[in-house]
Formats: sequence, structure tokens, C-alpha cells
Amino acid sequence: MRDILVSVSKNRALSRALVLFSHAVSVLGVLFLLYIEYLAYKTEPIYALWLALSLAIPFGAVTLLRIIVNAPRPYELYDFYTELPRGGKGHSFPSRHAFSAFAIGVSALPLCPRPAIVMLALSVLMCVARVLVGIHFIRDVAAGAAIGVISAILGIILL
Repeated sequence: MRDILVSVSKNRALSRALVLFSHAVSVLGVLFLLYIEYLAYKTEPIYALWLALSLAIPFGAVTLLRIIVNAPRPYELYDFYTELPRGGKGHSFPSRHAFSAFAIGVSALPLCPRPAIVMLALSVLMCVARVLVGIHFIRDVAAGAAIGVISAILGIILL
């Protein structure tokens, strides 16, 4: 795995493309969230509020956990990363990007299953990209994804 990470890190064009892809999936996730909020509001306005709360409350909890744990990022610990993909330090565990992408994707499954599956597939690729460029460890994205999936399922069940 280290050899792969070193190779990606040395290839500036690939590293930048992976970071750009990660950001593009994040923007797509926000747009998709707005779309599913719209669909939820059309179905039942209270459902849209519940959906927003079922995503916002765990997002706040994940943010608080990141502050408490303050885990270093891979590019802080290993010297083979030639380009820092992010300006800050710490707050690596769990990944909020992974949490958000998976929470949005799973939350959308009852409203629009096919686009939700596409969002979940893109979420997996985004997590891989974030690991390859040294923004997160595998454990960071796995924990974020798991928390996102569990939060979304609980939100769906409680609704």
C-alpha cells in the first residue's frame, strides 16, 4: 500500500486530479442533498425538516468527535507526501466528507433509489481518492462512512 501512496504522491497531476474529484463529489453531494430535500418537502414538509435534522445533528456530533480525537492526517506523519492537499493539521478522524456523502446517499434511497446508488458509488471513489492523496487514513473514511450509514438508517427508521 505504501508503494501506491508514494507513487500517487509523486505524480502531481494525479494527486491534483484526485483532490479535484473529491471536491467535485462534495459539491455534487450538496446539490443532491438540496434535491432530496426538495423531493421530501413535496412529499411531506415535515419529512424535509426531519431529514435535515437527521443529517445535521450527527454531522455536529462527528465534528465534535474530530475535535476531541484530533487525529493527525497521513500527510503530517509521512514525509513522502510532496504536496500538502489540505492546509490544516489534525481533525482526521472520522472523515466528515465520508460521513456526509454516505449519509446523504443512504437518506436518499427511499426517495430516489437509482441516483442514491450512484451517489453511494461516487462516495466510495471519493473515499479512495482521499486516502490516496493523504488527507485521510482508511480508518477515517471507514468510520465516517459507517457513522453516515447508521445515522441515515436511524433517521429513516425514526421517520
